[in-house]
Amino acid sequence: MAKMTENRMAWLVAGVFLGLAISYVWPHEPLQAVATDRNSQFAIVTGNVGLIDPVDAVFTLDFLTGQVRGACINRSLGKFNVTYYRNVAQDFKVDPQTKPIYAICMGAASLQAKSGFTPAASLLYVAELTSGKVGAYTFPWQEYQQAVPPIQLTPIDSYQFRDAEK
Repeated sequence: MAKMTENRMAWLVAGVFLGLAISYVWPHEPLQAVATDRNSQFAIVTGNVGLIDPVDAVFTLDFLTGQVRGACINRSLGKFNVTYYRNVAQDFKVDPQTKPIYAICMGAASLQAKSGFTPAASLLYVAELTSGKVGAYTFPWQEYQQAVPPIQLTPIDSYQFRDAEK
């Protein structure tokens, strides 16, 4: 009986060491999360903006006005010092007589920098049901050390996911 208990203990210790050895050499992938929440009048979403040193930005979409507003906290100042904006209702050509139905999320993207514009590590995606379109937006990212004037989101492209409602 004692020998059986010793064998079990030896196998347990060997298993623990083998598991630790495998976890040490196994490739590590960082965990990234995007948070989204909504109610009947607006949605809020977060996403990573930094490629090398990750930091999140937060964006809100007001369903009543079609305004997207966003901000990013400067880690050394502890304050929002970069803000973003865009009227997506204009981009989707939403009829003011209809009630638009929006959805918003962020996704990772490593776009190339162009002419002094260093894009964030994420894109903002907005969909609108009555127009049947999804639009992708980019924005510059840099850790500014002072507050900067609001920056307009730049549309990259859009596609039709369904026919517009008539």
